[in-house]
Amino acid sequence: DISFASLWDSTKGEIVGMLTVTDLIAILLYYHDKTSVIKDLIAKESVRKWREIGGRLRRQQLVNVGPEDSLWNSVVLLKQHKIHRLPVITKGGALLHIITHSHLLAYMCSFLSFETTEFFNHSLDTLSIGTYSNVITAKSTDTVYHVIELFSQHGVSAVPIVDEDGSVVDVYSRYDVVYLVREGDYALNCTIEDALKTRPKSTVFTCTRYETLGRVVRHLSKSRIHRLVIVDEQNHVEGVVSISDIFSFFMENAEV
Repeated sequence: DISFASLWDSTKGEIVGMLTVTDLIAILLYYHDKTSVIKDLIAKESVRKWREIGGRLRRQQLVNVGPEDSLWNSVVLLKQHKIHRLPVITKGGALLHIITHSHLLAYMCSFLSFETTEFFNHSLDTLSIGTYSNVITAKSTDTVYHVIELFSQHGVSAVPIVDEDGSVVDVYSRYDVVYLVREGDYALNCTIEDALKTRPKSTVFTCTRYETLGRVVRHLSKSRIHRLVIVDEQNHVEGVVSISDIFSFFMENAEV
C-alpha cells in the first residue's frame, strides 16, 4: 500500500507534483453530494484530471530539496510548508528519494546519543512537547464524513476515537479513508465503528505526558508510527504527540 504517487511530466521530462491521500480527501469533501462524479473520477479519469481538480481545491506547490541539501533544511521545509513528505530531486529532474519525518527520526535514532543529550531525559510535560489543549477527538458513532471534515478544518492527519467516558479505543487516520474508497463507499456516511472493520486491525499506541522524550522517540521510531495518544491513568485522552511536534521542538531549541 502506498499513500502517494509522484507525477512525471513526459513533455517537461521532470517531476511536477505529487498525488496524495490529502488530494483524495479534498475531492471526497467537495463532491460529497455527487458520488457518481467521484465514481467516474476514480474509474475513468486520468491522473492529470485528478491533479487539475486537486489544484483547484487546494493550493499545490511542489516543495523539494536537492541531494546536496542538508537534512536540517529538510526539517525546516517540512515544518514551513506543513507537508508530510519531501522529494529529493536532481537538477536534471530525476526523483531520488522521498524524505519523511519518519525517515529523519530513524536516522536520528541511529546516530544520536540519547544518554549524553540532556533534554532526551526530560519528560514531554517538562519540555512542553505535544498538543494538550483543544485536542480533536471523535466517537465510534460519528460518520467518516464528519471525521474527514475534522481533518480538513483543523489540519490534523488523525484523530483519537474515544468512548463515552473519554477513553481512547482507536485512532482513525487520513489513510484509513482509502479502505472505504476501495470498497466503493464514496459518500462516507458509515460510522467510524463500521469503517474500522474494513482496515487491518492495528494497535493503539499511547504514552503519558511524563514519558521521557528519549523513550517516546525510540517508541515512535521502533513502531514506525507517526504519533502517540497521550493518556492519563484511566486511559482518558490528554493530548497527542507527533513526530512533527518533536522536530518543531528541535527547531525551537536549535542551540540546546
